[in-house]
Amino acid sequence: MRARAVIAYWGPGLSGKSTNLAVVNEVIAKRGGAEQDRRVAFGAEPVLLHLGSEGEIFELVAPPGQGHHRLLRQDLFGRVDGVIFVADSSASAVGVNLAALEELELLVAARHQELSELPLVFQFNKRDLCDALDLSRLQELLNPSGRPSLEAIATRGVGVFPALKLVAGELKRSGRKRRAELVGDSDSSGSACAAEAGGPEESLIGQTSPGVSAFGGLTARDGGPITARALALACLVGALLRELIELGWRLSGGGE
Repeated sequence: MRARAVIAYWGPGLSGKSTNLAVVNEVIAKRGGAEQDRRVAFGAEPVLLHLGSEGEIFELVAPPGQGHHRLLRQDLFGRVDGVIFVADSSASAVGVNLAALEELELLVAARHQELSELPLVFQFNKRDLCDALDLSRLQELLNPSGRPSLEAIATRGVGVFPALKLVAGELKRSGRKRRAELVGDSDSSGSACAAEAGGPEESLIGQTSPGVSAFGGLTARDGGPITARALALACLVGALLRELIELGWRLSGGGE
């Protein structure tokens, strides 16, 4: 089965994440023949979407943005490849928008990444509200680095599929960059495995998924990517060493 990337609608509660997902689901249902994933996850059904001329498959999820669902968002983010940040354009929603963005930055940092490495698109939703902030002000507050963005009125279907196309493009660019880095690492180590397998592009098929890996950029001594299990083990060993050092310090009287 073709590998698929996970795209998450991110943002504060009631910003329009589930509305985006519902619009996509409705269009898919009307057209028929699209693959559907009926597993219930985080209170909403993920949607499988075939998008683009190359037939890429994306799994769309919309985790709830309320504060008491923080642990659910953390669990989900571990497998997220790209994000559509759904911002509420209302002037009264500035605080919750910034809080949701700060949480996203923390989760990205926990994956040993910078926010700039994450395929990310800003969707400024609810542009029809009477108290909607000017687009320039929203950009200044939430998107000062100028990531791809667009305006939307998700309840009318405006800006829903354009946002998906934007993030799909970001995922593709990120995937190409990641593959180039992997090929560069392989070339520098002098390995002939890629050539024997039919070239670097062929050797990477099935090993890298669209988007950025949770541990992208980290490499082992042999030049290969560090796995989640290896990283978790290293963290555990480090914690144990710290405990032993502190215990020895206390026994020697240093803690008095």
